[in-house]
Amino acid sequence: MKIENLDKFLQEIGRAPLLSADQELELLKAIHEKGFECDEMEQLSQSNMRFVAALAAQYQNRGLKLEELISIGVEGLKKAALSYNLDGNVKFLHYAVSVMRQCLEEAVKEQIHNLVEQIVELQRKRYRFWMQDFENEDTGEKVSVERRELLVEEPADEEKEILKQICNGAKEANIEDLNAFWHETSGFSNHDLFPILQELSDRGDVHATDALNNIDRLWEMVQKGDKDAALYLAHHYAYGNEEHGVFINKKQAKELYDLAEWDDYDPNEESDDECEVVESDYCLQGDPAELDKVEHDIRVLAEKYGVPDDGLGGMYVPFDFLFKKLVGSSYYEGNITKMKRLTANNLLLHAESSMSEPLLYALKRYYPQIEVNCSVDGNGFGEDEGIGIDE
Repeated sequence: MKIENLDKFLQEIGRAPLLSADQELELLKAIHEKGFECDEMEQLSQSNMRFVAALAAQYQNRGLKLEELISIGVEGLKKAALSYNLDGNVKFLHYAVSVMRQCLEEAVKEQIHNLVEQIVELQRKRYRFWMQDFENEDTGEKVSVERRELLVEEPADEEKEILKQICNGAKEANIEDLNAFWHETSGFSNHDLFPILQELSDRGDVHATDALNNIDRLWEMVQKGDKDAALYLAHHYAYGNEEHGVFINKKQAKELYDLAEWDDYDPNEESDDECEVVESDYCLQGDPAELDKVEHDIRVLAEKYGVPDDGLGGMYVPFDFLFKKLVGSSYYEGNITKMKRLTANNLLLHAESSMSEPLLYALKRYYPQIEVNCSVDGNGFGEDEGIGIDE
């Protein structure tokens, strides 16, 4: 079926008369007797064309035009008419939907495959390729390796448009095509590729799941015995991924490394790297009662493990104990040196640490009702009282 003018076609199908159940059954009986090419098949198709067009429209923006999708849907409808069980209890349209969807999804799958090949070819044009020879030091054998240099960093508009179509068709695509696109293209962020990574993750791809920082999904995979998922999670707990709710926990990391059968990890090993001290101001804003709770928690830690407030805002609260309270982990270096209640709705903290982010995310996690903002290289509440406080 070829559609010359889509707008005219859509107007005309709106005028096609609908069939009664008895009329539909008579047409189907005739089709079973006469075969694919018959007037009854044409009449059945025309009477259901609005339904076919509506179904086909659901598969737009996946590389195929609407008129192409409608034609594929019509072929699916005809295929369903020939294979429909006249003695069954299932309504014809209910049966036809499944057949048409299968035809449409297969067509989209093939088109996504073509689009992946097309965009990979376009990507290659942004590189300069050459072969470089090396000599194997052990055997003296010469080895040739393809090298490449990126000449154009930003993907072209054509590549971006193809990306949208591939993302829209991710659910229908072959997993091999999705992996090829993800691994063989460059210039797109994980944010750009989110539908593709999400689909790969839904199909059980642990690498895509980790790229999405989907910690809960990784845990589900670990519980099903996935060693790669255990290894990824172990890295998160060994080094921390505070933004996504994973704080350093060396005991948990060791258990996960053991599940992954990874021996190259010692939770007691100290890093030889000297971390630069970062001074940060944290502004906590919210309900006064919630801020009272924060103040109380920090003062208790200061009195028990550090140095209490000296009356001028100066204090010492070690991160070991603070993080143990906030997230159950004690593997962070630093301390809180000042705390000041500026107004009933504003509390300021000043910390010296190796990184500013862990405390920011820990405070947000433990006190979800409070807004927390951080300013790196804070001045420790100088004349301007540190960081952007709402009066």
